Amino acid sequence: MKRVFVAVGVVAALQAQSLLDSAQTSRLNHYNHRFGSRFCNAAKMRDFAKITPKQAHRLASEACRLSNPGTPRLKRKGRLLFYDIAATGGYARINALDGAVISCPKGAKR
Repeated sequence: MKRVFVAVGVVAALQAQSLLDSAQTSRLNHYNHRFGSRFCNAAKMRDFAKITPKQAHRLASEACRLSNPGTPRLKRKGRLLFYDIAATGGYARINALDGAVISCPKGAKR
């Protein structure tokens, strides 16, 4: 029973490192719908990302074995900040905080 608690604690600690914390998430939530607010939000996301688009492109081509990956786009879903890279068969997703591969396209080998 003790091993189960330790395992759950380790998994929770690893997941916490690759997500935005609550202060960063609150700065990305915008309730202001004026014209320029979307561009300010994108600039804040670029500031939070620790992986550059070039690094994400290289990681996607190496980890998913993609021959010609597209341009990385920085996106956010909840507390997860990631690069979406278009490829044949789907999208490769690379975590923008630690560089972990979230998903590869269906036809790609991991």
